[in-house]
Amino acid sequence: ALRMGVGLHTGPAIVGAVGDKKDCVAAVVSKGDRMEFELIVRCGETTARSGALQQWAGYEEGPFWLQDINGDGKNEVIVMASWMSGAGPTGAVPFQANSVLRLEGAALSHDTAAEAKIGELETEDAARKGLSKG
Repeated sequence: ALRMGVGLHTGPAIVGAVGDKKDCVAAVVSKGDRMEFELIVRCGETTARSGALQQWAGYEEGPFWLQDINGDGKNEVIVMASWMSGAGPTGAVPFQANSVLRLEGAALSHDTAAEAKIGELETEDAARKGLSKG
């Protein structure tokens, strides 16, 4: 069993190659009363954590998957989720903001160019198609 930490809600996990590492397990976890979503990828003895995926409070976890988005033979991790800002008259209205993360060594970093392509898309199919375009 994959143990990601105490006091964390862990959704489903996916297994596969991430970056240049093989046999990785990736999971999106939520923690705290702010519903902070974080990606954790464990490859053998190496564990990489994204930190909070976005600056806002998490509303709903969406699908996440592995995809080689730039043809380099290395999978990135795509995480779809909706969020709430918690401020102003629309603070409780959820909005979509998706994340694309790449694993480099033992660190996860955001691919901001890829995120700009799919940031507000609401379906997995649309996001996959948006990332497969050059």
